[in-house]
Amino acid sequence: MNCKYSYAWLSEGERRMLLSHRTSVNIRPEYSNIIGHMCYAASKLWNVCNYERRRYKELGLEKYPDWYYQKKAHKGDLWYRQLPSQTAQETCKQLDKAWKSFYALKKTGGIKDPNPPRFKQDNIPITYMQMGIRHEKGSDQLRLSLSKDLKSYMEETYGIHEKFLYLENKIFRNMDHIKQLRIYPPEDGKCDLIVIYEVKEPELESYTSQCSPFSPEVSKRYAEASNRKERGMYITDGVRYNADAVGAFNILRKYLSVSGKQKELSVTGLKNPEIIKVAV
Repeated sequence: MNCKYSYAWLSEGERRMLLSHRTSVNIRPEYSNIIGHMCYAASKLWNVCNYERRRYKELGLEKYPDWYYQKKAHKGDLWYRQLPSQTAQETCKQLDKAWKSFYALKKTGGIKDPNPPRFKQDNIPITYMQMGIRHEKGSDQLRLSLSKDLKSYMEETYGIHEKFLYLENKIFRNMDHIKQLRIYPPEDGKCDLIVIYEVKEPELESYTSQCSPFSPEVSKRYAEASNRKERGMYITDGVRYNADAVGAFNILRKYLSVSGKQKELSVTGLKNPEIIKVAV
């Protein structure tokens, strides 16, 4: 499992983190067919837009086709309509980022003779944005929307009558605000996923030096400032611990709590932590 985070200001006085979590789900054959077709449609949409960027003058376009142009110009195209609207737009946006990276490398000389974005030979991952995801708080199930054209195609071609996609994984239970879901092409009845979700950022260092490493949680409720006798010593139940080690231990506890990750922690070493000297 990989977990990353970044910060975003969402409202006055409140700060939130975006966390990413990589996992996989089991899917039945009908879902594999639907997701596989969307990944195929995304690769075709990428290639159509990529060709247009490479040949825009030959195609008679007055200006270079950027993301804002392409997401509108191709709205009625076959491959675009096989995807949820925001998913199609995100595919165009990823291509836009690839071209911007290419031009930046040419300008800075970071790589000698960089290659422009390539055409896709295989299916590519698709990204569901927040509007296409339905998730009830505490549920281990996500409901994903499907485009009208895709549902009709699946019914007529394969006799598949799915109105939505339902993906289940217990990690969804602790994700109240899912912002994006990246779905990789299915393989052997499974799909890899990257879930990006939002949580309120904890004040990681608050009360970490005042709470016992044995307290139920790290919060004001369990803070005992008097237990920290001096900068280097923390005493609880008559036992002495290294105060800095206790603080670091509690910061880790707070991080695990907010990220939804589970890990067995041990207080071993908090009394006399090993000191590692680093040359700088």
